[in-house]
Amino acid sequence: MTAIITYRPDAQKTPGLYDRILTYKILRDICIRVTGQDDFNIIRDTSTYNKGRLITIEYGGIKSFVSLSEVSVEGRNQSVQSIPTAINLYYADSNPNKALYYYFMPHKGNYFTDYHLFYFRLLKTAGVIFLNLLDYYPAGINAFENVDELIDERNDNRETNSSNNSSFISKTSDKVQIYAKLMEQVNTNLLF
Repeated sequence: MTAIITYRPDAQKTPGLYDRILTYKILRDICIRVTGQDDFNIIRDTSTYNKGRLITIEYGGIKSFVSLSEVSVEGRNQSVQSIPTAINLYYADSNPNKALYYYFMPHKGNYFTDYHLFYFRLLKTAGVIFLNLLDYYPAGINAFENVDELIDERNDNRETNSSNNSSFISKTSDKVQIYAKLMEQVNTNLLF
């Protein structure tokens, strides 16, 4: 059976970006990690630009969403800002048989600062599967076991830059609220 890999070649501000960074070798590696085999066809969707640094793979009735890391880690927020878009596209898709992955592209810079590790733990807690994490970070990443652990780690991380109005989490007996740039209540049943 042949997998179908679909991607949009243009970034919002960089035409043809994904044609340049998605080499055959990288697509083959992703295909093997997702499907267990290397037979695939490619569809370049030029209907709009790439949102969420995302490719999809359809194989065996399953639609897999793969969010790609940046190839250059320049700012901590910039390097992970596309992941929420990929997650939203995943949840908005009507296919009941789907999976969500994250793939580290060959990159320059450090993806494994305390900030990034916290963010990746959040992703792991939300069910994102890291395809090639151990190639770059042999220690692996564990999901948060409960909201109290998440709060403690976020508070530790916030103390390193106390002048930043960063996100935080509030917990009462009946709800958990996550505050970010815009205050938004999140259903934590999705996380724990």
